[in-house]
Amino acid sequence: MPIFVMGDLMLIDDKEMGNRLFNHASEIWINPEVERRIKAGSLPNQPYYLHAAQIISFTDGRENIIRLNDEVKTEIVGVASNTLQPNEEFVIHEGLRQINSLRLTKEDDPH
Repeated sequence: MPIFVMGDLMLIDDKEMGNRLFNHASEIWINPEVERRIKAGSLPNQPYYLHAAQIISFTDGRENIIRLNDEVKTEIVGVASNTLQPNEEFVIHEGLRQINSLRLTKEDDPH
């Protein structure tokens, strides 16, 4: 079982670290954004099913960009389960064996 030490915080394993990260991100950014959108009328005032979220932070003082569900844009670097045939569409939950990294799209990357 891997152990990670960050300052005085010890994280027991990847799953626990992921849960903590998600819970903190939800509390700080995602839930307030959902509530803001409900108040603004851009989301219905009913239970909201979240399947993806993306928070883009900037070091130059610009406001964070918070994307929910289908708004999320990313490039996935990974290992495919098999070779795609010509004109075959890649489906992430069927065609990806391993995710090595996620990165911003060229449109979003400030560098």
